[in-house]
Amino acid sequence: MLLSTSSVVLGLYSTCALALSARSTNGYVHELYNLPVVNRHPHLHAKPRQAANQDASCAPYWLESIKHQGIASFNPNPNNYTVFRNVKSYGAVGDGVSDDTAAIQRAITDGDRCAPGFCESSTNEPAVVYFPGGTYLISSSIIDYYYTQVCIP
Repeated sequence: MLLSTSSVVLGLYSTCALALSARSTNGYVHELYNLPVVNRHPHLHAKPRQAANQDASCAPYWLESIKHQGIASFNPNPNNYTVFRNVKSYGAVGDGVSDDTAAIQRAITDGDRCAPGFCESSTNEPAVVYFPGGTYLISSSIIDYYYTQVCIP
């Protein structure tokens, strides 16, 4: 997965998701969504999580609350390798204002994983990269590694 280098605002509200991309010369282009403009955030269409609809249809996704006990069985050091990665554990804020690009990339690359162009493939270092509800600002390309599952509920 390679996102373009233009800024992207990804709004995730548990089971409710929205992605906006800067593709026009005068702001953000969005389809099928009628978003109000919020008071002067760096990206005018980004709404902080607090402003999101908090009804039952947007309850936290089940993957957030289960016990994560899986291991990478073919990893040379499976007990010290993290398969499930919550981007907020790697420093992502998800407030729609802070740039979360570096934290998301750290969540993907952690653990000496198989980087594109450096190995053909590896099933020793799987990763599930989870995005809890929030609005994530991405300002540059995110490089997806082999055997990565990006989980956006």
